[in-house]
Amino acid sequence: MKLVAALILFQLVGIFAAVVAAVVEIETILWTGPVLTLIGFVIVIRCFRRDHLLGFYFGFSVPSISVLCFSLIYGLEWSPGDAAVPISCLLIVFAVLSVPLGVLAWRRMPHVTHAKRPLKMQFSLADLLGLMLVVSLPFGLNQTLAEPGLAIGLLMSYLIVFAYCIKRFRQARADARSDDPLSEATETALG
Repeated sequence: MKLVAALILFQLVGIFAAVVAAVVEIETILWTGPVLTLIGFVIVIRCFRRDHLLGFYFGFSVPSISVLCFSLIYGLEWSPGDAAVPISCLLIVFAVLSVPLGVLAWRRMPHVTHAKRPLKMQFSLADLLGLMLVVSLPFGLNQTLAEPGLAIGLLMSYLIVFAYCIKRFRQARADARSDDPLSEATETALG
């Protein structure tokens, strides 16, 4: 639990530092983006297991902005000079929106359950077909639309994965509530 709180705090500081660095020198996003994205994915996994919704969304914030920035730069074929102002402005808006979410997620950590939810590695046929779509979409769009197609495909694939993760989070949360005998007793008493 302390690890998740520390990672959230580290990502908060990292977002602020990365935005300041990007405003000064846009090419710093080449290393701050991937580092903070990896930290974000660790936060997502840890918050999924602890049923921490705010941390889950905050963990996804940096990977989301990283994919969006990459798609814009690659798809529009921007040079560092072309990308400096729009990407810096986008990152400033991102920081203004995500830092309050991160602070709320960090402050909520003492109230998060200590019980770990198991990571189920079972996949349905629909999950596997969705994975095939996610993998093939960027390459198919790259063939039809050339350079911008790859960027659009990566962005669309990321959005599909993001929606799937939210669906799994909500499904696991609903399953946990239905397995809780206390919640069943409460529903029976109230119903």
